[in-house]
Amino acid sequence: RVHFTPEIRLEEMLGVLIGMSMIFNSHPTEPNLEYTAFGREPARDVPNASNAVGFRAKRFIRAGEELFSHYGNKENNDWFEIRRIPLQYPETSQTMSLSKGIMEAYCSKAHSGIGRPTWEERILPILPPKEVVGFHLDPSYLPPWDAGYQETRAKVDIVSGQRIELSIGLLMSQKLLRGSILEPIAVSYQDLEPTDRARLLDLRNNKRGQLQIQYQGPDTKWHRIDLLEEEGSNLEDLAIFPASGSIGLTRRVAAENKGGESNCRMLISSKEGNDSAGVLLELVATRNITAGEILVLNLPSSSTQQGKTYQRLLKEIKVTGMPLFADKGEQQHRSNAMNQEL
Repeated sequence: RVHFTPEIRLEEMLGVLIGMSMIFNSHPTEPNLEYTAFGREPARDVPNASNAVGFRAKRFIRAGEELFSHYGNKENNDWFEIRRIPLQYPETSQTMSLSKGIMEAYCSKAHSGIGRPTWEERILPILPPKEVVGFHLDPSYLPPWDAGYQETRAKVDIVSGQRIELSIGLLMSQKLLRGSILEPIAVSYQDLEPTDRARLLDLRNNKRGQLQIQYQGPDTKWHRIDLLEEEGSNLEDLAIFPASGSIGLTRRVAAENKGGESNCRMLISSKEGNDSAGVLLELVATRNITAGEILVLNLPSSSTQQGKTYQRLLKEIKVTGMPLFADKGEQQHRSNAMNQEL
């Protein structure tokens, strides 16, 4: 979500897509998805607007097909070349569909983001005709409720012990996240269960190379380095950033003013034998969960969820019109935030 102020220039802005949109592979010749923006930022004339971004289908896509966007433009693949990553992709984006059994086992049973209320009440009324914007949306694809930050909901009934979702967890240095509004979304080493800490320690010490805090950037001339090899670094500096799905947006047991018992837990694993800058996160139900119920993770709220970065994150969610806590006071909270911002 992008919120502009007079002091910030467009070229200084960075956008991060949270959820499945973050892990679409790139296909430079036949992407079946196209990035788009719809809605608009709230302002005094339309304080109840919502600014959202996402992807639209460029062609008919069968259930189970892989989704492809394109990281560059039609003329180049700079995103890969700068990072020294070989670009690999199938000849066609029309990949083989997955079986129904595979989809039932691995497709996410959680939803976070906009639902029909935000779409129908705060985006659709201000959209130009579909002939102008170039896309349409079938409202039946959206759940009947919004699922904002800390309000991830079950799409279907879930039985205790059943997998809810799988996600990639990127291993990052807490120092890189510190002070950013992404910090409250990450899971720090200190927030993990003792068994999960032991698992990470085993991956680092006994299976050398399977656990890295990988970093590359202009300061390393885009060469990859392992921050855990840097002097003075240790596992306590580690943070796991859920790079796909809804885990990072799921409420934690002690989230501010929410409390309550958890109904799911997060398991951490890693594929044996591969060097990795990430881990696999699995969200599993710890009791029966009904469709539409809010998911509550068995992790303590991060210390950052009581601090300034957490408040900044909530403010940005509010002033860009994203669903937050779906209660009767949400619109009033947004109006207050908008008045403070403007």
